[in-house]
Amino acid sequence: MGAVNSQQAISAINRQLKDRYPGPCGPWYWLMIDEDDEIVVRGWRLEINGYPTGDHLAVCRTVDEAMSWIDAHSG
Repeated sequence: MGAVNSQQAISAINRQLKDRYPGPCGPWYWLMIDEDDEIVVRGWRLEINGYPTGDHLAVCRTVDEAMSWIDAHSG
């Protein structure tokens, strides 16, 4: 899959995640593609002062693996 198609697919999945996992400043989880073309699961963690900060939560090889990670850790 080319970079443009990959980014379009990630954007579509992120729209679904926004609806499925609403969070403090957008969705609790979202995906991005890193410089090695791996799928990164990003999400919010709360700092000591209570402000949410986006953070890398997992690096996955496939979108399916990323979605499985989110399903396993969202409860």
